[in-house]
Amino acid sequence: MTTAETPSIPELGKRLSNAGRWGLDDERGTLNFITQAKTLDSAQLIRSGRVVAAGHPFIMESTPAKPRAGYHRMLFRENGTSACDAVMIECHGYEITHVDALAHVSMDGTTYNERPFSEVITRDGLTFCSVMPLADGIATRGVLLDIPRSRDRPWLELGEEVTAADLELAENWAGVKVSRGDALIVRTGLEARERETGPLPPTVRTGLGPDCIEWLYRREVATFGGDCIEKLPSGDPKYSHPLHSVGIARMGLVLIDHIAVEELADVCVEEGRWEFFFMVAPLRIPKATGSPVNPLCIF
Repeated sequence: MTTAETPSIPELGKRLSNAGRWGLDDERGTLNFITQAKTLDSAQLIRSGRVVAAGHPFIMESTPAKPRAGYHRMLFRENGTSACDAVMIECHGYEITHVDALAHVSMDGTTYNERPFSEVITRDGLTFCSVMPLADGIATRGVLLDIPRSRDRPWLELGEEVTAADLELAENWAGVKVSRGDALIVRTGLEARERETGPLPPTVRTGLGPDCIEWLYRREVATFGGDCIEKLPSGDPKYSHPLHSVGIARMGLVLIDHIAVEELADVCVEEGRWEFFFMVAPLRIPKATGSPVNPLCIF
Protein backbone atom coordinates (compact mmCIF):
# COMPACT_ATOMS: atom_id res chain seq x y z
CA MET A 1 0.00 0.00 0.00
CA THR A 2 1.23 3.49 -0.82
CA THR A 3 2.00 5.56 2.27
CA ALA A 4 3.39 9.00 2.97
CA GLU A 5 6.82 7.35 3.23
CA THR A 6 6.38 5.33 0.03
CA PRO A 7 5.70 7.55 -3.00
CA SER A 8 3.51 6.23 -5.79
CA ILE A 9 5.12 4.91 -8.96
CA PRO A 10 3.72 7.79 -11.10
CA GLU A 11 5.08 10.28 -8.57
CA LEU A 12 8.51 8.67 -8.75
CA GLY A 13 8.37 8.72 -12.54
CA LYS A 14 7.68 12.44 -12.54
CA ARG A 15 10.20 13.37 -9.85
CA LEU A 16 13.08 11.19 -11.04
CA SER A 17 12.90 11.97 -14.75
CA ASN A 18 16.18 12.76 -16.51
CA ALA A 19 14.41 13.90 -19.69
CA GLY A 20 16.46 16.65 -21.30
CA ARG A 21 19.25 16.44 -18.72
CA TRP A 22 21.77 15.57 -21.44
CA GLY A 23 19.68 16.90 -24.32
CA LEU A 24 16.40 15.62 -25.75
CA ASP A 25 18.27 13.61 -28.40
CA ASP A 26 20.40 11.79 -25.84
CA GLU A 27 20.29 7.98 -26.05
CA ARG A 28 22.88 7.04 -23.40
CA GLY A 29 21.02 8.05 -20.26
CA THR A 30 22.89 7.44 -17.02
CA LEU A 31 26.00 6.27 -18.86
CA ASN A 32 26.66 10.01 -19.21
CA PHE A 33 27.77 9.87 -15.57
CA ILE A 34 30.82 7.86 -16.67
CA THR A 35 33.42 10.40 -17.75
CA GLN A 36 36.88 9.62 -19.11
CA ALA A 37 38.27 10.67 -15.74
CA LYS A 38 35.92 8.22 -14.00
CA THR A 39 37.13 5.38 -16.21
CA LEU A 40 40.78 6.27 -15.61
CA ASP A 41 40.29 6.48 -11.85
CA SER A 42 38.38 3.19 -11.85
CA ALA A 43 41.19 1.44 -13.71
CA GLN A 44 43.40 2.04 -10.67
CA LEU A 45 41.32 -0.61 -8.89
CA ILE A 46 43.08 -3.29 -10.93
CA ARG A 47 45.71 -4.62 -8.51
CA SER A 48 45.82 -8.43 -8.52
CA GLY A 49 44.68 -8.84 -12.13
CA ARG A 50 42.06 -11.40 -11.13
CA VAL A 51 39.13 -11.49 -13.56
CA VAL A 52 35.63 -12.75 -12.75
CA ALA A 53 33.15 -13.28 -15.58
CA ALA A 54 29.66 -12.40 -14.34
CA GLY A 55 27.56 -13.69 -17.22
CA HIS A 56 25.39 -16.80 -16.99
CA PRO A 57 25.73 -19.56 -19.61
CA PHE A 58 23.01 -19.61 -22.27
CA ILE A 59 20.24 -22.09 -21.52
CA MET A 60 19.00 -23.67 -24.73
CA GLU A 61 15.96 -25.48 -23.36
CA SER A 62 12.70 -24.23 -21.91
CA THR A 63 12.56 -23.58 -18.17
CA PRO A 64 9.85 -22.01 -15.99
CA ALA A 65 11.89 -18.82 -15.92
CA LYS A 66 12.63 -18.93 -19.66
CA PRO A 67 9.71 -20.59 -21.47
CA ARG A 68 10.93 -19.39 -24.88
CA ALA A 69 13.93 -21.60 -25.35
CA GLY A 70 17.07 -20.67 -27.26
CA TYR A 71 18.20 -22.37 -30.45
CA HIS A 72 21.64 -23.82 -31.15
CA ARG A 73 22.41 -25.76 -34.32
CA MET A 74 25.71 -27.08 -35.60
CA LEU A 75 26.52 -26.29 -39.22
CA PHE A 76 28.95 -28.96 -40.36
CA ARG A 77 31.45 -28.32 -43.14
CA GLU A 78 32.09 -31.01 -45.73
CA ASN A 79 35.83 -30.48 -45.85
CA GLY A 80 36.29 -31.51 -42.22
CA THR A 81 38.62 -28.60 -41.39
CA SER A 82 36.25 -26.29 -39.54
CA ALA A 83 33.03 -26.23 -37.54
CA CYS A 84 30.30 -23.62 -37.51
CA ASP A 85 27.05 -23.15 -35.68
CA ALA A 86 24.02 -20.89 -35.49
CA VAL A 87 22.52 -19.45 -32.30
CA MET A 88 19.19 -17.72 -31.81
CA ILE A 89 18.07 -16.34 -28.44
CA GLU A 90 15.61 -13.95 -26.88
CA CYS A 91 17.86 -12.08 -24.50
CA HIS A 92 15.25 -10.65 -22.10
CA GLY A 93 14.01 -12.58 -19.09
CA TYR A 94 15.50 -14.42 -16.11
CA GLU A 95 18.00 -16.82 -17.67
CA ILE A 96 20.39 -14.81 -19.86
CA THR A 97 22.64 -12.01 -18.65
CA HIS A 98 21.74 -9.05 -20.82
CA VAL A 99 21.67 -5.28 -21.07
CA ASP A 100 18.40 -3.46 -21.70
CA ALA A 101 18.20 -0.74 -24.32
CA LEU A 102 16.64 2.50 -23.10
CA ALA A 103 13.57 1.95 -25.26
CA HIS A 104 13.04 -1.62 -24.05
CA VAL A 105 10.06 -0.50 -21.95
CA SER A 106 7.70 2.45 -21.71
CA MET A 107 5.83 4.16 -18.91
CA ASP A 108 2.42 5.69 -19.55
CA GLY A 109 3.02 5.63 -23.29
CA THR A 110 6.48 7.20 -23.44
CA THR A 111 10.00 5.95 -23.08
CA TYR A 112 13.28 7.68 -22.16
CA ASN A 113 13.50 11.38 -23.06
CA GLU A 114 9.71 11.57 -23.42
CA ARG A 115 9.61 9.83 -26.80
CA PRO A 116 6.22 8.27 -27.66
CA PHE A 117 6.71 4.52 -27.45
CA SER A 118 4.40 3.97 -30.42
CA GLU A 119 6.76 6.00 -32.60
CA VAL A 120 9.97 4.45 -31.30
CA ILE A 121 9.08 0.78 -31.69
CA THR A 122 8.48 -0.56 -35.21
CA ARG A 123 8.34 -3.95 -36.88
CA ASP A 124 11.90 -3.35 -38.05
CA GLY A 125 13.19 -2.49 -34.56
CA LEU A 126 13.75 0.58 -32.43
CA THR A 127 14.20 3.97 -34.08
CA PHE A 128 15.52 5.59 -30.89
CA CYS A 129 17.43 4.33 -27.85
CA SER A 130 18.39 0.90 -29.18
CA VAL A 131 21.50 -0.84 -27.81
CA MET A 132 23.69 0.86 -30.42
CA PRO A 133 24.22 4.08 -28.41
CA LEU A 134 25.52 1.85 -25.60
CA ALA A 135 27.88 -0.08 -27.85
CA ASP A 136 31.04 1.79 -26.84
CA GLY A 137 30.61 -0.11 -23.62
CA ILE A 138 30.73 0.52 -19.91
CA ALA A 139 34.10 0.82 -18.16
CA THR A 140 33.85 2.11 -14.63
CA ARG A 141 34.05 1.30 -10.94
CA GLY A 142 31.94 -1.67 -9.94
CA VAL A 143 30.55 -2.10 -6.42
CA LEU A 144 28.93 -5.25 -5.08
CA LEU A 145 26.50 -4.79 -2.21
CA ASP A 146 25.91 -8.18 -0.59
CA ILE A 147 22.62 -7.79 1.26
CA PRO A 148 22.44 -11.22 2.98
CA ARG A 149 26.11 -11.26 4.04
CA SER A 150 25.71 -7.83 5.59
CA ARG A 151 22.92 -9.35 7.70
CA ASP A 152 24.86 -12.56 8.44
CA ARG A 153 22.43 -14.64 6.38
CA PRO A 154 23.02 -17.00 3.44
CA TRP A 155 20.25 -15.48 1.30
CA LEU A 156 17.09 -13.42 1.39
CA GLU A 157 13.77 -15.22 1.39
CA LEU A 158 11.44 -15.42 -1.57
CA GLY A 159 9.65 -12.11 -2.16
CA GLU A 160 11.64 -10.06 0.38
CA GLU A 161 11.98 -6.39 -0.46
CA VAL A 162 15.37 -4.71 -0.50
CA THR A 163 15.12 -1.16 0.83
CA ALA A 164 17.38 1.86 0.58
CA ALA A 165 18.29 1.25 4.23
CA ASP A 166 19.44 -2.26 3.26
CA LEU A 167 21.70 -0.83 0.57
CA GLU A 168 23.28 1.56 3.04
CA LEU A 169 23.70 -1.18 5.63
CA ALA A 170 25.55 -3.26 3.05
CA GLU A 171 27.70 -0.25 2.15
CA ASN A 172 28.70 0.28 5.76
CA TRP A 173 29.37 -3.43 6.27
CA ALA A 174 31.63 -3.57 3.18
CA GLY A 175 33.30 -0.21 3.81
CA VAL A 176 32.34 1.23 0.42
CA LYS A 177 30.14 4.05 -0.80
CA VAL A 178 28.32 4.00 -4.12
CA SER A 179 29.10 7.17 -6.06
CA ARG A 180 28.45 8.94 -9.33
CA GLY A 181 29.08 6.82 -12.42
CA ASP A 182 29.38 3.50 -10.60
CA ALA A 183 28.11 0.15 -11.77
CA LEU A 184 26.12 -1.18 -8.82
CA ILE A 185 25.61 -4.92 -8.43
CA VAL A 186 23.33 -6.25 -5.69
CA ARG A 187 23.38 -9.80 -4.34
CA THR A 188 20.30 -11.29 -2.66
CA GLY A 189 21.54 -14.89 -2.71
CA LEU A 190 19.02 -16.17 -5.26
CA GLU A 191 21.39 -18.64 -6.90
CA ALA A 192 22.65 -19.93 -3.54
CA ARG A 193 19.07 -20.51 -2.43
CA GLU A 194 18.10 -22.24 -5.67
CA ARG A 195 21.00 -24.67 -5.20
CA GLU A 196 19.31 -25.78 -2.00
CA THR A 197 15.63 -25.55 -2.94
CA GLY A 198 15.57 -25.93 -6.72
CA PRO A 199 14.30 -23.33 -9.21
CA LEU A 200 12.10 -20.60 -7.76
CA PRO A 201 9.07 -19.15 -9.57
CA PRO A 202 9.81 -16.17 -11.83
CA THR A 203 6.56 -14.49 -10.79
CA VAL A 204 7.75 -14.01 -7.20
CA ARG A 205 11.17 -12.40 -6.82
CA THR A 206 13.25 -10.87 -4.11
CA GLY A 207 14.41 -7.46 -5.24
CA LEU A 208 14.57 -3.69 -4.93
CA GLY A 209 11.59 -1.77 -3.57
CA PRO A 210 10.45 1.69 -4.70
CA ASP A 211 12.62 3.69 -2.31
CA CYS A 212 15.71 2.11 -3.88
CA ILE A 213 14.81 3.71 -7.21
CA GLU A 214 15.13 7.16 -5.68
CA TRP A 215 18.36 6.05 -3.96
CA LEU A 216 19.85 5.05 -7.33
CA TYR A 217 18.79 8.43 -8.73
CA ARG A 218 20.36 10.39 -5.85
CA ARG A 219 23.61 8.44 -6.05
CA GLU A 220 23.76 8.97 -9.83
CA VAL A 221 24.45 5.31 -10.52
CA ALA A 222 25.39 4.63 -14.15
CA THR A 223 24.16 1.05 -14.38
CA PHE A 224 22.46 -1.41 -12.07
CA GLY A 225 22.22 -5.19 -12.02
CA GLY A 226 22.56 -8.29 -9.91
CA ASP A 227 20.83 -11.57 -9.12
CA CYS A 228 17.73 -9.47 -8.57
CA ILE A 229 16.21 -6.45 -10.21
CA GLU A 230 12.99 -5.55 -8.48
CA LYS A 231 10.61 -7.16 -6.02
CA LEU A 232 7.83 -9.12 -7.69
CA PRO A 233 4.92 -8.83 -7.54
CA SER A 234 5.26 -5.08 -7.27
CA GLY A 235 1.94 -4.47 -5.49
CA ASP A 236 0.79 -2.12 -8.26
CA PRO A 237 -1.09 -3.92 -11.05
CA LYS A 238 -0.51 -1.07 -13.49
CA TYR A 239 3.25 -1.03 -13.00
CA SER A 240 4.37 -4.65 -12.78
CA HIS A 241 8.09 -3.75 -12.98
CA PRO A 242 8.54 -0.28 -11.42
CA LEU A 243 12.33 -0.26 -11.61
CA HIS A 244 12.13 -0.94 -15.33
CA SER A 245 9.36 1.62 -15.84
CA VAL A 246 10.84 4.45 -13.78
CA GLY A 247 14.48 3.44 -14.13
CA ILE A 248 14.63 2.92 -17.87
CA ALA A 249 11.76 5.00 -19.24
CA ARG A 250 12.19 8.01 -16.94
CA MET A 251 15.73 8.00 -15.54
CA GLY A 252 17.47 6.46 -18.55
CA LEU A 253 19.08 3.99 -16.13
CA VAL A 254 20.94 1.23 -17.94
CA LEU A 255 19.93 -2.13 -16.44
CA ILE A 256 21.96 -5.32 -16.72
CA ASP A 257 19.59 -8.15 -15.87
CA HIS A 258 20.54 -11.50 -14.34
CA ILE A 259 24.19 -10.96 -13.45
CA ALA A 260 25.92 -14.02 -11.97
CA VAL A 261 27.01 -12.85 -8.52
CA GLU A 262 27.93 -15.91 -6.44
CA GLU A 263 31.51 -16.35 -7.67
CA LEU A 264 31.95 -12.57 -7.67
CA ALA A 265 30.84 -12.36 -4.04
CA ASP A 266 33.23 -15.18 -3.06
CA VAL A 267 36.11 -13.41 -4.79
CA CYS A 268 35.23 -10.15 -3.04
CA VAL A 269 35.55 -12.01 0.28
CA GLU A 270 38.90 -13.53 -0.77
CA GLU A 271 40.25 -10.21 -2.06
CA GLY A 272 38.95 -8.35 0.97
CA ARG A 273 37.23 -5.63 -1.03
CA TRP A 274 33.87 -5.00 -2.64
CA GLU A 275 34.94 -2.66 -5.43
CA PHE A 276 36.63 -3.52 -8.71
CA PHE A 277 37.01 -2.43 -12.31
CA PHE A 278 33.84 -3.27 -14.23
CA MET A 279 33.55 -3.52 -17.99
CA VAL A 280 30.87 -4.77 -20.35
CA ALA A 281 29.58 -3.99 -23.83
CA PRO A 282 26.51 -5.05 -25.82
CA LEU A 283 26.74 -6.58 -29.28
CA ARG A 284 26.42 -3.92 -31.97
CA ILE A 285 22.93 -4.87 -33.16
CA PRO A 286 21.17 -1.97 -34.87
CA LYS A 287 17.61 -1.29 -33.64
CA ALA A 288 17.80 -4.02 -30.96
CA THR A 289 15.98 -3.81 -27.61
CA GLY A 290 18.81 -5.51 -25.75
CA SER A 291 21.88 -7.68 -26.04
CA PRO A 292 23.39 -10.65 -24.22
CA VAL A 293 26.52 -9.64 -22.34
CA ASN A 294 29.28 -11.17 -20.24
CA PRO A 295 30.35 -8.54 -17.67
CA LEU A 296 33.96 -8.68 -16.47
CA CYS A 297 34.92 -7.70 -12.93
CA ILE A 298 38.66 -7.13 -12.59
CA PHE A 299 40.45 -6.92 -9.23
